[in-house]
Amino acid sequence: MKIGVIGLGHMGKHYAINLLAKYPTFVHDINKEAVEELFKLGAVPMSSAKEIAELCDIIITALTSPEVEVNVVAGKDGVLSGAKKGAIIISTGTVTHKTTLKLAKLAKEKGVDYLDAPVSGGETGAKAGSLTIMVGGDQEVFERAIGVFRVLGKNIFHTGHLGTGNIVKLINNLLSLTNLVSLCEGMVLGVKAGVDAKMLYEVIRHSTGRSQSFEVKLPNQIAIRNFEPGFTVDLAYKDLRLVHEMAQDCSVPLLLPSIALQIYALARSKGLNDKDHASIITLIEDVAKVIVKFTP
Repeated sequence: MKIGVIGLGHMGKHYAINLLAKYPTFVHDINKEAVEELFKLGAVPMSSAKEIAELCDIIITALTSPEVEVNVVAGKDGVLSGAKKGAIIISTGTVTHKTTLKLAKLAKEKGVDYLDAPVSGGETGAKAGSLTIMVGGDQEVFERAIGVFRVLGKNIFHTGHLGTGNIVKLINNLLSLTNLVSLCEGMVLGVKAGVDAKMLYEVIRHSTGRSQSFEVKLPNQIAIRNFEPGFTVDLAYKDLRLVHEMAQDCSVPLLLPSIALQIYALARSKGLNDKDHASIITLIEDVAKVIVKFTP
């Protein structure tokens, strides 16, 4: 079985590296340096998404937005212009379920199967092959691709019909990104009020206020002032924007996520676009005139 990976950013490059141990792996990205890095490790570079699709049985996309996904899959020299009948497209980026259904319909017309399979675990999980993967699509297609998913992830869930993978992922990110805003506000308030930051961290991580962000983002990034991505502010903003689009379609009000969206928008306006999304704490610190810093 031949596997193609399109998009060699923070996530896709690790997909390709891990897949190389088991499958012939073909890669494409507009970033030539990223392609060269994978070539040196044994991957076969291709000049377009179309060329990847002409050769591969499974094509994995790791792209940054719905717009890019549509262009790479359905655009000129895109995946569908070259994909073989019976091939499987696996989309691992976070897009809307509407985008998934649109692309899956186009794929079906060409006899190509489609799975939406967004992931959670970040670059660390991608590197370790320990991602959580949420897969929407036909059960039979999911089972045909399970070997690939087992290379990429540790916790693999078939969430249901096409589009449900991205619905689950957006709900996950709604919770995670909104929670991080609360974490940042709480830590800044505690320090401003006179509590030692490390003491606050130690107490809360053993109490009900703890969370994945608290246990990972706070000690490993915020406390040591490391805001290199990671998961960027731009991606956080994009995902919350997609959450709100889904909520509008479903006529469901979102109150706290609406505030969180504006905080990430403010971070973008302050030039934090490519910094890790934990950097939003600096906005609150600037107002409070304190810094949350300690040695974990």
